[in-house]
Amino acid sequence: MHIASGSADKSMRVWDAATGTEIASFQGHDNIVYSVAYSPDGKHIGSASLDKSVKVWNIVTGAEVASLQGHSDGVYSVAYSPDGKHIASGSADRSMKVWDAATSREIVSLYGHSDIVCSVAYSPNSRHIVSGSIDRAVRVWNKSSYMSQTLDNSNYSPTLVVRPDSWVYQTASQNNLLLWVPSFLSILHTTPQLIISQSSQANITLHDMVHGSKWTDITNFN
Repeated sequence: MHIASGSADKSMRVWDAATGTEIASFQGHDNIVYSVAYSPDGKHIGSASLDKSVKVWNIVTGAEVASLQGHSDGVYSVAYSPDGKHIASGSADRSMKVWDAATSREIVSLYGHSDIVCSVAYSPNSRHIVSGSIDRAVRVWNKSSYMSQTLDNSNYSPTLVVRPDSWVYQTASQNNLLLWVPSFLSILHTTPQLIISQSSQANITLHDMVHGSKWTDITNFN
């Protein structure tokens, strides 16, 4: 099993997950490599960089197979569709582009976000693409029509409350448990989406969080 990483040193590297040994280094970008993604067949890796490009690499030979040019600003995210036919990229130019993985041709540019598109992902059936942006919105795009639905949580602000037993819940009900915070963190303050302790703070996205009602005992907890 291998792990791919992108770096501020402008390189992409592949590592042996079991030993931590570096297997290969890929050079070719002119700026930070912000995101990497394996093709479903494991033969290629896509890398997104602030040099405004997405590059596709042959894992075996280390050769640059393609350079996808078209974004007018840095590229922050790249993803392969599960069927391997397409590549999606998100950029600081506020667009998401979809590319033909076989020909490297740009298929479509999708606009709808008002700030950097910092994350893109395909649904398991390849029929939808999800884009996340610094504009605090998530858009779900239909790959057939390339129309989008917005999941905007900018006005979503439930209140977090910490119980004496260190469970965090929303004000609607103490039985709707969200998460447990160890008592040694000594919680000082909570806001709708922030917990502050003596040693740290944590931003919590609640939009898709699932409530629970009890906790299964854990042994040997350190």
